Amino acid sequence: TVGRLLGQLLGNNMRFTGLSDVAVQMNLGPNSSAFVTDNTIDMTGNLSQALQFPLIQGTSSLTIERNIITIDDGADLISDERGINILSVAGTVTLFGVENNDIRMYGIRGSGLPYFSAPPNILGNILVNGVLQP
Repeated sequence: TVGRLLGQLLGNNMRFTGLSDVAVQMNLGPNSSAFVTDNTIDMTGNLSQALQFPLIQGTSSLTIERNIITIDDGADLISDERGINILSVAGTVTLFGVENNDIRMYGIRGSGLPYFSAPPNILGNILVNGVLQP
């Protein structure tokens, strides 16, 4: 089951070098409030995801700000990497973030750079590389 989370992931320096690594994976249950701020995540493996949220249940809020994410997959031919990836939301889920998240992706040879991905029914937005998302 997915429980309620009232917490923060703040000020961490993380480095991952394996294939298909997920640096941070969080499920948020109903009435959660989470802050992911001021983290540095460096990933060098193919198929990497820095921040992954498989399920966020409403009514919940998620603040993502001031993170620096670097993904270097070498010479991969398919863009399967993600900087921030929200897979599913149920109920009312709101994103917050007025300060930029810097996501740098190197070596990716696909049809576009997948800095951020979220379902269309999420509310609010965050800044990724100076652009409001979603």
